[in-house]
Amino acid sequence: MKPKTIYHLALADRTGKHFEVTLTVRGVGGSPFRLTMPSWIPGSYLMREYAGHVSSVRADVQGQPAPVTKLDKGTWEVDPGGSDQCVVTYRVYAPELSVRTNDISDDHAFVNPAGTFLMVEGRQQEPSRLTVDLPPGWHACTSLLGDPKTGYEVPDYDVLVDSPLELGMAAPAEFEAAGVTHQWVTYGSGNLDQDRVLRDTRRIIETEVDLFGELPVDRYLFILHLTPERGGGLEHCHSSVLAWPKLKFRPEKEYRKFLTLIAHEYFHLWNVKRIRPEALLTFDYSQEVYTRLLWVFEGITSYYDQIVPLRAGVYETPHYLEFLAERMMSERRKPGRDRMSLAESSFDTWIKLYRPNPDSHNTQISYYEKGELAALTLDLHLRRETDGKRSLDDVMRALYHDVYKQGRGLAEDGFASIVRAATGVDRDQFLHELVHGTGEFPIEQMLSAFGLRVAPKDREDDDGGAWMGVAVTTGPTSSTLGHVADGRPAHRGGLMPGDEIVALDGHRVRADLTDRLKLYQPGETVRWTAFRRDRQVEGSITFAADPCAPVRIVPVDDVDDVQREQFAGWTHVAWAVAFPDDAESPENVTA
Repeated sequence: MKPKTIYHLALADRTGKHFEVTLTVRGVGGSPFRLTMPSWIPGSYLMREYAGHVSSVRADVQGQPAPVTKLDKGTWEVDPGGSDQCVVTYRVYAPELSVRTNDISDDHAFVNPAGTFLMVEGRQQEPSRLTVDLPPGWHACTSLLGDPKTGYEVPDYDVLVDSPLELGMAAPAEFEAAGVTHQWVTYGSGNLDQDRVLRDTRRIIETEVDLFGELPVDRYLFILHLTPERGGGLEHCHSSVLAWPKLKFRPEKEYRKFLTLIAHEYFHLWNVKRIRPEALLTFDYSQEVYTRLLWVFEGITSYYDQIVPLRAGVYETPHYLEFLAERMMSERRKPGRDRMSLAESSFDTWIKLYRPNPDSHNTQISYYEKGELAALTLDLHLRRETDGKRSLDDVMRALYHDVYKQGRGLAEDGFASIVRAATGVDRDQFLHELVHGTGEFPIEQMLSAFGLRVAPKDREDDDGGAWMGVAVTTGPTSSTLGHVADGRPAHRGGLMPGDEIVALDGHRVRADLTDRLKLYQPGETVRWTAFRRDRQVEGSITFAADPCAPVRIVPVDDVDDVQREQFAGWTHVAWAVAFPDDAESPENVTA
């Protein structure tokens, strides 16, 4: 049966960066109907107001114009004048290459459906069809079934929103993983070694499938945009969109970071796209949807995005422990850790996480970053309490099989009961403090049961130096303060975010403020001169030592067999493989 809603997409003006959408609406019964444009896209919790890029909305009934009335920022009402069918056309501006926005260039186009296709009110659960006009030689890459000329058959509007399209000259590469065909399409050029990426991606996929026990899709598409400098990702039901700086696949540490992005977005196949909070079982694209559980969906995923590549063997234990130590130090540097809980960060995402300001460092945390540490703490706690028999892995499997596969969402107060059922560990107060408390987690204490400890990081040629407690943005000849940490030397000395430091003790500062601080010692007091809104201001600052000096995670002295076994169960790497220089290690065996 021909669907009642048919979309046709054309690149109407590539130079002007405009799509043109033709929307044929049948079966309206002659009565006025409404069209709405989403204000946000699932997985990115910010009101992006996509209707702002819509223009030239007009309607046609049997060759004659039909009235179109705009009712609010993203809603139009069309009067078909008694006709059962109406054709609506409009343009969409596509100015930005990101994972959440539309983009058109001379050699490609990226279609974010949430910002492209108007929804017919009342038909969110009805099927539709999409056809696409392509320039000669171009391919259309999408997880939708069908083809651009005869049409993609779309089960409902939510699936349409969740199915981005990459249009361009690049043909997708195919590879098999966990018995399923995956496609990979890359836009742009850089120092990407795609063959290596596909090999490592296959291992990541198979490791995640092993964790959950099954792969919930019969096809999957990776879309990678190589950008000048910005990275990120966005998960979809059968695909993901990745962005990565085009020359940041080297050195190796940058490549390892890219692998964590792949692991993160693929893990969302289970945790977000299928396991969801109750509040997000259905989507209202017109307004914010609130939950205090985003730390479960993004924080836990962030934890696995680093340990999965280790378990998959695409990087080694020292690399994982380096990432973990850096995350611990990053959180320790944020005064906001003592002021905001994970539950609060999750709830306030619409107004805080995606809208940072210079004071965010002092008052906020990220449910991604601190959520990762909460997941680590919980995983180690469960393994320690059960002698390695149960873990966060069991909790994730329970969420998938006992919540998602039963057609339910995760209740706002339901996580603790899932943990109890999956592991037999009853630690509701421990969980409550993780989620609703502030401050640091007992990670160092937990790590000791796995044969690890936190130690100061060796820094060659580091003679200390002064510390201000600021972030610095440098220009060609300037050093400007970003955030200024509460109660730290710069704050006590009267410096403010946005101040451009031009002198210390009367000597000119250009773009070298960080290097200049190395000339001073903690406890020294100097005069500073700055421009504040083009007005010269002065004051004094007494430097301190950095209270969050870099750390590393290393084996404890005299590790025992129980610690080795716990470590291997957690990382899936035998102790002797992880730490070959440990003289007490047993024979090298991969766990």
